[in-house]
Amino acid sequence: MLLTLIFGLTLLLPTAEAASQDTRDLNRSTRGRLPDSGARLETQALVDRAGLTCRVVNAIALGRDVEGNRQFEVACEEGLGYRLIAGTGVEALDCLVLTSAERRDGVGQAVGRACRLPENQDFSVVFARVAREAGLACRVDSGTVVGRSQDGGTIYEIGCADSAGAWIERAGPRWQMTDCLVVAAQGNGCRFTTTAEALAAFAGRLPTGAIPDCAPTQVRFMGRSPSAAYYEVLCASGEGAVAAFAPDGAYQELIRCPDARLIGDGCQLAARTDVGPD
Repeated sequence: MLLTLIFGLTLLLPTAEAASQDTRDLNRSTRGRLPDSGARLETQALVDRAGLTCRVVNAIALGRDVEGNRQFEVACEEGLGYRLIAGTGVEALDCLVLTSAERRDGVGQAVGRACRLPENQDFSVVFARVAREAGLACRVDSGTVVGRSQDGGTIYEIGCADSAGAWIERAGPRWQMTDCLVVAAQGNGCRFTTTAEALAAFAGRLPTGAIPDCAPTQVRFMGRSPSAAYYEVLCASGEGAVAAFAPDGAYQELIRCPDARLIGDGCQLAARTDVGPD
Protein backbone atom coordinates (compact mmCIF):
# COMPACT_ATOMS: atom_id res chain seq x y z
CA MET A 1 0.00 0.00 0.00
CA LEU A 2 1.32 3.40 -0.97
CA LEU A 3 1.98 5.46 2.16
CA THR A 4 1.29 9.17 2.22
CA LEU A 5 4.15 10.77 4.14
CA ILE A 6 3.63 13.95 6.10
CA PHE A 7 6.16 16.49 7.33
CA GLY A 8 4.72 17.89 10.51
CA LEU A 9 6.51 21.20 11.25
CA THR A 10 6.43 24.23 8.97
CA LEU A 11 8.69 27.06 10.02
CA LEU A 12 8.58 30.77 9.44
CA LEU A 13 12.15 31.92 9.90
CA PRO A 14 12.57 35.62 10.68
CA THR A 15 14.77 37.63 8.36
CA ALA A 16 16.82 40.60 9.45
CA GLU A 17 14.16 42.86 7.90
CA ALA A 18 11.34 41.11 9.77
CA ALA A 19 13.30 41.29 13.01
CA SER A 20 13.76 45.02 12.56
CA GLN A 21 10.02 45.42 11.95
CA ASP A 22 9.20 43.48 15.13
CA THR A 23 11.32 45.73 17.33
CA ARG A 24 11.66 49.47 17.73
CA ASP A 25 14.77 51.40 18.62
CA LEU A 26 14.35 53.49 21.74
CA ASN A 27 14.97 57.10 22.48
CA ARG A 28 18.04 56.66 24.70
CA SER A 29 17.29 59.76 26.80
CA THR A 30 17.14 59.10 30.54
CA ARG A 31 14.41 61.74 31.03
CA GLY A 32 11.15 60.40 32.37
CA ARG A 33 12.55 57.17 33.80
CA LEU A 34 10.80 55.87 36.88
CA PRO A 35 12.50 54.74 40.08
CA ASP A 36 12.83 50.95 40.20
CA SER A 37 9.97 50.51 42.68
CA GLY A 38 7.58 52.58 40.57
CA ALA A 39 8.60 50.74 37.40
CA ARG A 40 7.97 47.36 39.04
CA LEU A 41 4.47 48.36 40.10
CA GLU A 42 3.55 49.75 36.69
CA THR A 43 5.08 46.93 34.69
CA GLN A 44 3.46 44.22 36.82
CA ALA A 45 0.11 45.68 35.79
CA LEU A 46 1.26 45.68 32.15
CA VAL A 47 2.45 42.07 32.12
CA ASP A 48 -0.83 41.04 33.76
CA ARG A 49 -2.74 42.86 31.01
CA ALA A 50 -0.64 41.08 28.39
CA GLY A 51 -1.45 37.68 29.94
CA LEU A 52 2.19 36.83 30.65
CA THR A 53 3.36 34.46 33.36
CA CYS A 54 5.79 36.85 34.99
CA ARG A 55 6.34 38.02 38.54
CA VAL A 56 8.37 41.17 37.99
CA VAL A 57 11.56 41.23 40.06
CA ASN A 58 13.25 44.13 38.30
CA ALA A 59 12.10 46.73 35.82
CA ILE A 60 13.14 49.96 34.23
CA ALA A 61 11.25 52.56 32.21
CA LEU A 62 13.01 53.35 28.94
CA GLY A 63 11.16 56.42 27.77
CA ARG A 64 9.10 56.57 24.58
CA ASP A 65 9.72 55.24 21.10
CA VAL A 66 9.30 57.23 17.87
CA GLU A 67 5.57 56.49 17.88
CA GLY A 68 5.12 57.87 21.38
CA ASN A 69 4.56 54.51 23.06
CA ARG A 70 6.05 54.05 26.53
CA GLN A 71 8.60 51.23 26.75
CA PHE A 72 9.88 49.17 29.63
CA GLU A 73 12.17 46.23 30.25
CA VAL A 74 11.20 43.69 32.90
CA ALA A 75 12.96 40.72 34.50
CA CYS A 76 10.76 37.85 35.66
CA GLU A 77 11.15 35.48 38.57
CA GLU A 78 10.25 32.61 36.19
CA GLY A 79 13.11 33.26 33.76
CA LEU A 80 14.21 35.83 31.20
CA GLY A 81 11.97 38.85 30.80
CA TYR A 82 10.51 41.06 28.13
CA ARG A 83 10.65 44.42 26.41
CA LEU A 84 7.17 45.92 26.87
CA ILE A 85 5.59 48.44 24.51
CA ALA A 86 2.58 50.12 26.09
CA GLY A 87 0.35 51.69 23.45
CA THR A 88 -3.35 51.04 22.93
CA GLY A 89 -2.52 47.52 24.08
CA VAL A 90 0.57 45.89 25.55
CA GLU A 91 3.10 44.29 23.17
CA ALA A 92 5.67 41.98 24.80
CA LEU A 93 8.94 41.14 23.04
CA ASP A 94 10.77 38.11 24.44
CA CYS A 95 14.35 38.89 25.49
CA LEU A 96 15.65 35.68 23.92
CA VAL A 97 14.06 36.59 20.58
CA LEU A 98 15.45 40.12 20.75
CA THR A 99 18.95 38.87 21.53
CA SER A 100 18.86 36.37 18.66
CA ALA A 101 17.74 39.15 16.30
CA GLU A 102 20.64 41.28 17.51
CA ARG A 103 23.13 38.50 16.79
CA ARG A 104 21.77 38.06 13.26
CA ASP A 105 21.65 41.75 12.38
CA GLY A 106 24.90 42.82 14.00
CA VAL A 107 25.44 44.89 17.09
CA GLY A 108 25.67 48.15 15.16
CA GLN A 109 22.12 47.76 13.83
CA ALA A 110 20.63 46.60 17.12
CA VAL A 111 21.51 49.39 19.56
CA GLY A 112 18.63 49.79 22.01
CA ARG A 113 16.85 46.59 20.98
CA ALA A 114 18.19 43.73 23.09
CA CYS A 115 17.42 43.45 26.80
CA ARG A 116 19.97 44.95 29.15
CA LEU A 117 18.89 44.20 32.74
CA PRO A 118 21.41 41.92 34.52
CA GLU A 119 18.71 39.30 35.20
CA ASN A 120 18.05 39.06 31.46
CA GLN A 121 21.62 38.19 30.49
CA ASP A 122 21.96 34.55 31.65
CA PHE A 123 20.56 32.80 28.59
CA SER A 124 22.16 29.45 29.44
CA VAL A 125 19.80 29.00 32.39
CA VAL A 126 16.75 29.51 30.18
CA PHE A 127 17.94 27.15 27.45
CA ALA A 128 18.70 24.46 30.04
CA ARG A 129 15.25 24.93 31.59
CA VAL A 130 13.29 24.71 28.33
CA ALA A 131 15.34 21.69 27.23
CA ARG A 132 14.52 19.95 30.51
CA GLU A 133 10.83 20.82 30.17
CA ALA A 134 10.83 19.43 26.61
CA GLY A 135 12.36 16.14 27.78
CA LEU A 136 15.75 16.60 26.11
CA ALA A 137 18.03 14.77 28.52
CA CYS A 138 21.52 16.15 27.93
CA ARG A 139 24.00 18.67 29.29
CA VAL A 140 23.01 21.85 27.44
CA ASP A 141 25.96 23.91 26.24
CA SER A 142 24.35 26.22 23.66
CA GLY A 143 21.05 27.46 22.32
CA THR A 144 19.34 30.03 20.18
CA VAL A 145 15.91 31.15 19.02
CA VAL A 146 15.36 29.86 15.48
CA GLY A 147 12.08 31.55 14.68
CA ARG A 148 8.34 31.06 15.07
CA SER A 149 6.01 28.34 13.86
CA GLN A 150 2.78 29.04 11.97
CA ASP A 151 0.97 28.79 15.30
CA GLY A 152 3.09 31.61 16.73
CA GLY A 153 5.16 29.42 19.05
CA THR A 154 8.82 30.19 19.62
CA ILE A 155 11.18 27.54 18.22
CA TYR A 156 14.51 27.03 19.98
CA GLU A 157 17.56 25.10 18.89
CA ILE A 158 19.29 23.40 21.79
CA GLY A 159 22.90 22.21 21.62
CA CYS A 160 24.21 19.46 23.87
CA ALA A 161 27.75 18.68 25.03
CA ASP A 162 29.06 15.64 23.12
CA SER A 163 25.59 14.54 21.98
CA ALA A 164 22.87 15.50 19.54
CA GLY A 165 20.64 18.48 20.19
CA ALA A 166 17.22 19.25 18.73
CA TRP A 167 14.71 21.92 17.81
CA ILE A 168 11.98 22.34 20.40
CA GLU A 169 8.74 24.29 20.46
CA ARG A 170 5.98 24.61 23.02
CA ALA A 171 2.85 23.28 21.35
CA GLY A 172 -0.01 24.22 23.70
CA PRO A 173 0.58 22.70 27.12
CA ARG A 174 3.28 20.36 25.79
CA TRP A 175 6.64 20.66 24.09
CA GLN A 176 7.26 19.33 20.58
CA MET A 177 10.79 18.09 19.88
CA THR A 178 12.23 17.67 16.36
CA ASP A 179 15.49 15.77 15.98
CA CYS A 180 18.21 17.17 13.74
CA LEU A 181 17.75 14.48 11.06
CA VAL A 182 14.17 15.68 10.58
CA VAL A 183 15.31 19.31 10.64
CA ALA A 184 17.79 18.55 7.85
CA ALA A 185 15.13 16.75 5.77
CA GLN A 186 12.95 19.87 5.99
CA GLY A 187 15.71 21.96 4.41
CA ASN A 188 17.01 23.56 7.60
CA GLY A 189 19.95 22.65 9.83
CA CYS A 190 21.11 22.25 13.40
CA ARG A 191 24.13 24.50 13.90
CA PHE A 192 25.04 22.99 17.28
CA THR A 193 24.87 19.28 16.32
CA THR A 194 27.52 17.56 14.22
CA THR A 195 26.81 14.77 11.73
CA ALA A 196 28.62 12.31 13.99
CA GLU A 197 26.48 13.33 16.98
CA ALA A 198 23.25 12.95 14.98
CA LEU A 199 24.38 9.52 13.74
CA ALA A 200 25.28 8.37 17.25
CA ALA A 201 21.93 9.56 18.61
CA PHE A 202 20.09 7.60 15.93
CA ALA A 203 22.12 4.46 16.60
CA GLY A 204 21.18 4.77 20.26
CA ARG A 205 17.51 4.50 19.34
CA LEU A 206 17.99 1.09 17.73
CA PRO A 207 17.74 -2.11 19.77
CA THR A 208 20.83 -4.30 19.77
CA GLY A 209 20.97 -6.28 16.54
CA ALA A 210 18.10 -4.37 14.92
CA ILE A 211 20.17 -4.01 11.74
CA PRO A 212 22.40 -7.12 11.63
CA ASP A 213 25.95 -6.75 10.31
CA CYS A 214 25.51 -3.02 9.75
CA ALA A 215 27.75 -0.20 10.87
CA PRO A 216 25.63 2.89 10.00
CA THR A 217 27.55 5.55 8.09
CA GLN A 218 24.65 7.77 6.96
CA VAL A 219 21.06 8.28 8.05
CA ARG A 220 18.30 10.38 6.54
CA PHE A 221 14.72 11.03 7.58
CA MET A 222 12.32 9.92 4.83
CA GLY A 223 8.99 11.10 6.21
CA ARG A 224 6.12 9.80 8.30
CA SER A 225 2.74 8.17 7.98
CA PRO A 226 0.04 8.30 10.67
CA SER A 227 1.50 5.12 12.18
CA ALA A 228 5.27 5.46 11.81
CA ALA A 229 8.32 7.61 11.04
CA TYR A 230 10.85 6.23 8.57
CA TYR A 231 14.64 6.65 8.43
CA GLU A 232 16.93 5.28 5.75
CA VAL A 233 20.21 3.84 7.02
CA LEU A 234 23.31 3.26 4.89
CA CYS A 235 25.72 0.60 6.17
CA ALA A 236 29.49 0.59 5.78
CA SER A 237 29.05 -2.41 3.47
CA GLY A 238 27.10 -0.25 1.02
CA GLU A 239 23.81 -1.97 1.76
CA GLY A 240 20.86 -0.06 3.13
CA ALA A 241 17.65 -0.50 5.05
CA VAL A 242 14.75 1.50 6.45
CA ALA A 243 14.03 1.65 10.18
CA ALA A 244 10.46 2.41 11.26
CA PHE A 245 9.59 4.04 14.60
CA ALA A 246 6.18 4.39 16.25
CA PRO A 247 4.76 7.89 16.94
CA ASP A 248 6.02 7.60 20.55
CA GLY A 249 9.57 6.99 19.25
CA ALA A 250 9.68 3.25 19.94
CA TYR A 251 11.43 1.08 17.35
CA GLN A 252 8.95 -0.89 15.19
CA GLU A 253 10.65 -2.80 12.41
CA LEU A 254 13.38 -3.01 9.81
CA ILE A 255 12.49 -2.88 6.12
CA ARG A 256 15.08 -3.90 3.55
CA CYS A 257 15.53 -1.42 0.72
CA PRO A 258 14.05 -3.63 -2.04
CA ASP A 259 10.83 -3.76 0.01
CA ALA A 260 10.81 -0.01 0.78
CA ARG A 261 10.21 1.31 -2.74
CA LEU A 262 6.78 2.72 -1.85
CA ILE A 263 7.96 4.54 1.28
CA GLY A 264 8.55 8.14 0.27
CA ASP A 265 11.08 8.23 -2.54
CA GLY A 266 12.53 4.85 -1.58
CA CYS A 267 16.14 4.22 -0.61
CA GLN A 268 18.45 6.89 -1.99
CA LEU A 269 21.67 6.63 0.01
CA ALA A 270 22.67 3.19 -1.28
CA ALA A 271 21.81 4.21 -4.84
CA ARG A 272 24.17 7.20 -4.58
CA THR A 273 27.10 4.97 -3.65
CA ASP A 274 26.52 2.97 -6.86
CA VAL A 275 27.10 6.03 -9.03
CA GLY A 276 30.72 6.25 -10.13
CA PRO A 277 32.63 9.25 -11.48
CA ASP A 278 31.69 10.54 -14.92
